[in-house]
Formats: sequence, C-alpha cells, structure tokens
Amino acid sequence: EYGIVSLLPTALVLALAIKTQRTLESVVAGALFAFILMDGFGFVDTLAEVSLAVLRDEDVAWIILVCALYGVFIALLVRSGGSMAFGNLLLQRLNSKRQSLLATWGLGLVIFLDDYLNSLTVGATMKAVTDRFKTSRAMLAYVVDSTAAPLCLLVPISSWGAYFAGLLEKNAVAPDGQGLTLFIQSIPFMFYPIIAVLVVPLVVLGFIPRLGAMKVAEQRAEMSGELGAIDDRV
Repeated sequence: EYGIVSLLPTALVLALAIKTQRTLESVVAGALFAFILMDGFGFVDTLAEVSLAVLRDEDVAWIILVCALYGVFIALLVRSGGSMAFGNLLLQRLNSKRQSLLATWGLGLVIFLDDYLNSLTVGATMKAVTDRFKTSRAMLAYVVDSTAAPLCLLVPISSWGAYFAGLLEKNAVAPDGQGLTLFIQSIPFMFYPIIAVLVVPLVVLGFIPRLGAMKVAEQRAEMSGELGAIDDRV
C-alpha cells in the first residue's frame, strides 16, 4: 500500500544505528517514524493499541518472564559467591590472557540452551578471571557475545531451535510437527553463526589481529590496567 515509502523506517534505523552506535534508540525511532507514516501525528492511539496487543502475546510474555528469571538466577549466582568461587578455581589453573579467553569461549560452548543464559552466566563468571590478566571489557564482550547467540542457533535443543521451529510451522514453511526437522536440515547453511564461533579462538590466539577500537582497548588495558566500561563503544 505504501510502496517504496515503507522502506524509510528501516533506512532510518540503519542510518541512526551506524551514526550513533545505539541500537535500542534507533529501533524506537524507526518504529515511531513508521507509525507517523501510517497515521500522521495522531499515531498515539494506534501505538497504544499495537503495544497492548504485543504485550498480550504469549511469546512476548514468555520472553519477558525468561529474561526476568535469568536475571534472578545470575543475581543469585553472584550474591551467593558461586561465580567468584568458580572464577577462583579457574585462576589456579590458568596462566595467561589467552588461556582465560579460551576458557571463556569453552564455557560458552557448554552453556548452549539459551543465549541470554549463556551471556549472563559466562560474563558474570569469567569477568574476574579475565580482569586478572588485564583483558579489556571489549574483548571479553566480543568472546561472550560471538559465542552465545551463534552457538544457540547451531544447537537444535536450544531455545532458538524451538523458537524457529515454531516460526517455520506457523508460517507454513514446514508441516506441523516438522519444524524442528527442517531447522536441523538448515543448520549447515547457517554460515554466519558457524564462522562467528570458529573465528573467536583465531582472534584469541592472535591468528586474526585486533583492529581499530578493539586494538586500542586492548592496548589501554595492558598498559594502564584500564579495562573499560561495559558500555564502551567498540
């Protein structure tokens, strides 16, 4: 109905994300712009109706519930000292930055049920370990993030496998009950997650050099001990 104009919100999201490096704000701006295109400046009622419909969706409610429970689990892990105890155990066995980052990658390979659980658990557990060897927050975030979601995409029994299986069946791409089978058959063609997971150890071991802002962050951490904040732009 709107033709090529319907691409403008997406273009706005991409432009803002590249310019500001802030994804959430860019997506919100794109969504608001889309509502303005549809209903003009009287879009508030439509926005309220759509927001209410989304919040009533069972899948969205499940995601919110899961994220909340994961947050509780990680807080319990940190407050109880479990993550610190595991980190101290690793510190007795690891002797270098490379070993600590490879251990981070390896732990990420083990926790494959959900990417949120992976990121939160591995990040909370390994932060103290990588801090010991003056690893920048940017490098730790790269290793954790490039293992979490890509790995979950490659494991059928993860939350992503169940989610995509449901999407394939819901959109009639696969017959009822066959969504997971089709998802498994598509895994060999998921080039990005495969490459993302395999590239991590190559970066850690130095076969692929640090570049740009990542290189600067690592040099700063090694020379001054300034590891960087969690929201550093890299």
